[in-house]
Amino acid sequence: MNVPFLLRYPDWKQEGLDWPHRADSRFVRTRRHRWHIQRAGQGQKVLLLHGTGASVHSWADLFSRLKADFEVLSLDLPGHGFTRTDALRFSSVEAMTEDIADLLHSEEFSPELVIGHSAGAVLASNLAITGAVSPVRVISINGAYEPFPGLVGAIAPVMAKALYYNPLMAITFASSAKNRKRVEGLIEQTGSVVPVSSVDAYAALLQCSGHVSGALGMMAHWNLADVSKAVAQTKVPHLFLVGDQDKAVPPLVSEKLANTMPHADVQRLAGLGHLLHEEDPETVAAVIRKG
Repeated sequence: MNVPFLLRYPDWKQEGLDWPHRADSRFVRTRRHRWHIQRAGQGQKVLLLHGTGASVHSWADLFSRLKADFEVLSLDLPGHGFTRTDALRFSSVEAMTEDIADLLHSEEFSPELVIGHSAGAVLASNLAITGAVSPVRVISINGAYEPFPGLVGAIAPVMAKALYYNPLMAITFASSAKNRKRVEGLIEQTGSVVPVSSVDAYAALLQCSGHVSGALGMMAHWNLADVSKAVAQTKVPHLFLVGDQDKAVPPLVSEKLANTMPHADVQRLAGLGHLLHEEDPETVAAVIRKG
């Protein structure tokens, strides 16, 4: 089984020393987690939810642009980045949705826009579906609303569970991430070209076995079938932003889902991959400002 004391987690006094927007960071305790959040700005409230294996750093350049016009809250998901969990099972869609709702209640933060990337988009939609938040719109960036197709989709969760419950696998992966070329290769596989500062942050996180274990736990315990059905029926308006060069989640996933929804729009962004908000934060910020 997973043994947390064998894992090394990102240290705020080490990896976090030069973390993007460190001045806007705080640590908040709720019933199951000690969250790392970043909150800044004034105006309409915007919640940012990163994807699997990332952290608040993924929003850094977009955060800079949005906090001039909005009040923005970004967080490290449970098991990711600098957020620490006391819960043994924290990583299902339902558990994460509930825990984010607890945090928002603690912060007295009722977002009018909820923006999620990849798996974070699923959480954004689920927060709205469950009534935990009442946004005027959910914005999905390359949302990962479907499992991998076919046999891969059946095997991937099983493999992730096997890796998650064997801490040596997370430790081995973290050790391999000391080779920067490996980290750069992982990012290239998304179809995106991101700033060097973002590569630096991913490299720092992926060298920490605790962060790797958090990402594996998320992949191991997610069940997307029920969530996708619920999203298709929701009346909360959705905007799906998709990069036409996304190699991680095909644009067709968002386009098919949008076609089943009563209030949904899709906008394709040419030349951008899975991490499009890191590649072109100015364009994404402009889309958000339009509402």
